[in-house]
Amino acid sequence: MIVTGTQFAATAEKSSNGMSSTPPIYANDWDIPCNETSDADKLCRQPVVSVIVFTYNHEKYIAKAIESMVMQETDFEYEILLTEDCSQDRTRDICFEYQKRFPDRIRVLWAERNLNGFNFRRVRIRCRGKYIAYCDGDDYWTDPKKLQKQVAYMEAHPGCAGCFHERVRCDANGNIIPGSELPQTMKRQLHFGDLAVWTFPTPPTCTVMWRAQVLKDRPEWMNSMPYGDDCNARWGSYAHGSVDWVEGVRPSFYRTHPGGVWTQRSGTKQFEGVYRIDCGVLEHFHVAASIRRKMLRNWAKKMFGLKLYYQTHPWSEEDQQLWKEMHRDAGRRGWAYRLAYRMAVAGHVLHMTGGKAKNGILTCLRAVVPPRGRRYLRRLFGCLPQEEQP
Repeated sequence: MIVTGTQFAATAEKSSNGMSSTPPIYANDWDIPCNETSDADKLCRQPVVSVIVFTYNHEKYIAKAIESMVMQETDFEYEILLTEDCSQDRTRDICFEYQKRFPDRIRVLWAERNLNGFNFRRVRIRCRGKYIAYCDGDDYWTDPKKLQKQVAYMEAHPGCAGCFHERVRCDANGNIIPGSELPQTMKRQLHFGDLAVWTFPTPPTCTVMWRAQVLKDRPEWMNSMPYGDDCNARWGSYAHGSVDWVEGVRPSFYRTHPGGVWTQRSGTKQFEGVYRIDCGVLEHFHVAASIRRKMLRNWAKKMFGLKLYYQTHPWSEEDQQLWKEMHRDAGRRGWAYRLAYRMAVAGHVLHMTGGKAKNGILTCLRAVVPPRGRRYLRRLFGCLPQEEQP
C-alpha cells in the first residue's frame, strides 16, 4: 500500500542500530521529546535568522559544519540550533563543546531516543528568527557573508517565499565532484509549476533560506513526509511566493558519503519518498490539469528508469514489491501515467532493436491514435514523425 499524507500511520519500533524508522505519532509539536542545552543569560535576544542543523552520526563532519556557521559576518544577530538525533558516536559531545564556546549563538536540542522526521517539528516551533536557514551536519558553507547576502535579498523582495544559491557536491574527504553544480537553467526565479513537476532539482538544503512563516504554517499532512526540503519548496512556492536564485554567494558543499541518510536508501526507496509527497500535493493542493499531467509523466519516466537500472543491478524483493505498488497506484491516478509508461517501453524497444521494429510500431500508433493525440505524443517523446502534407 502506498502511503500519502492522509494515510500515513506509524508505530514505535526500533531497529538493531537504535534508529526508529517509524516513531510514534505526536499530536502536538510540544509533546515531542526535546531537551535543550543553552545559556539563556548569554543567548542573543532577537535573532534575525535561525539556522537549523540536523545531525546524526556526523562525528567526522559536524565540526566543519559548525565552523562554517559561526564564521558568518553579519550586522544582525543569529542563532544556531543543533538538532542532534541521538547519535551513536561523539556527535552530541562535539555539539556540547561548541555550545560552550559560542553560548551567544548556539542552542543544542537533543532527546533520549531517535526521532527521525519529528526533528523538524520539534525545532521549527523553537526558532525565533524572522528567517530560517538550513545546513545538515555533514555539509558546510564557504561564504562568510552567506546569511548577510540572503537576508538582504529577502528584505528587498518581499514577494519571495525563500531563496537559494550555488551548491557543489563533494566526497567524504571534501574533494569536489566535477560537474556537480546546479543546472544553469535553474538559476532564476522558480514557481510552483517548476518545482512540482521536477523540472529542476529541489533547491539544496544547505543553500536555502525561508521566511519563518513558510515553515511554521506548513500543512499537517506534510509532517509525515520523509523529505522536508521538498515539502518546504512545494508549500512555499504554492502558498507564499516564488523561490529565487541569489547571485554572488559562494557555493555550499553537499557531502556525498556512504553514511549519508540519502545515500543509504535504495533508488526505489528514494523515489518512494518523492512519490508520497507528490501524491499528497495532488490530494491537498489545487493543481492545474497541465501540471498534474506533467507530474504523472515524470513518474512514468522515473519508474521505467528504475526498472531498467535494476535489470543489471541487485533488486531486493522488498523494493520490487514497493515498485509494483507504486506502479499500480500511479496507473490508477491518471491516463497520462499509463500512456507515458507505455511510450517509454516502446522507445526502449526501438532503441534496443536498432530501429528494426520502428516502422511497424509507428504504423500501429498512427492507426490507433487520433491526430490531436499524435501531436501530443510527438511533443512528449519525439517518437512519431510529422504527417505528410496532403
